[in-house]
Amino acid sequence: SNVWKDPTEVHDLSFIPGNWFGSGVSPSDTWDSGFPKAWGKNVGDVEMIECIDSGMFTTNGVFPIDGCKISELVKGTAPIGGKFKLCFDSLANANGVMSVTADLCTDFIDHNAPASAVDSGGDRSSVEEKLEALDNIGDVFVSRGSVNTKNGGYTWTVQFLHDADGPCQQKDDFTSLCNSPGNVPKLCDTNGSTAC
Repeated sequence: SNVWKDPTEVHDLSFIPGNWFGSGVSPSDTWDSGFPKAWGKNVGDVEMIECIDSGMFTTNGVFPIDGCKISELVKGTAPIGGKFKLCFDSLANANGVMSVTADLCTDFIDHNAPASAVDSGGDRSSVEEKLEALDNIGDVFVSRGSVNTKNGGYTWTVQFLHDADGPCQQKDDFTSLCNSPGNVPKLCDTNGSTAC
């Protein structure tokens, strides 16, 4: 149960061992434990099993009192979960080109958020929608890599297409949108490995 598989696919017998068997489900479906069904039912630190020795016997007499012992060899760990924020500081890292200088952070983003508004159905949960909600970010293109099947993590790539109109320095003649802001400051996660 520690193997990630796409929960929307039918899980036939080839998905065992390591996951579950059955029809595909919604990507947001969870087990009673709260973990996503992308993981097997017994993902995380599961409860200890119980040994009921009343049906056990030996060929040489009474079953010993300590004949059935339960022990944990490796404590279970949970896959990636939770939420994060991305911050974009165009104030302290001003490049002289971006039209809006501010130090802003997104609302919380799910650990498995879709990349774009198209992927999210426009429900404002995607990384693109969260970033574009910031006043200092214009139009971005976001793609998401394949899932890391060992921990459930994703990598997103952000491309800055057009600057925010604050007003911007220059607009193109074709779409009348602000030009790309050029060499932008790094995105950072206030509690992550990319410090702000």
